Amino acid sequence: MVHDGHAPGHAALWLPRQRVLLAGDMLSDIELPLPFWPDDLPAYIAALDALAPYAAKAAVVVPGHGTIGTDAAARLDADRRYIDEVVRTGESDDPRRANPGMDEEYAHLQRLVRGL
Repeated sequence: MVHDGHAPGHAALWLPRQRVLLAGDMLSDIELPLPFWPDDLPAYIAALDALAPYAAKAAVVVPGHGTIGTDAAARLDADRRYIDEVVRTGESDDPRRANPGMDEEYAHLQRLVRGL
């Protein structure tokens, strides 16, 4: 499935027989959601919507960054919660913020949300 979440033309692959979701650069357990430059947050949210039915059925999720897991739906929920918190309050205590490079991405999303 092609979507514009992380980058224009970004893709994910669903292997139904194996129930494996190859999520590309989304659904990471170590990285925060990273909307593409120049800041298309609506496209990222739409991509999460597109991934949701597959994440709900997935036995395995393979992100582009992070670890392979069995928790695709939980990762999708964490991404939505993070975005919703920043949009609603301007803040988030998502634990992935502590990982290298994520403070800059967090600050970037805060600036983006303030500009909406």
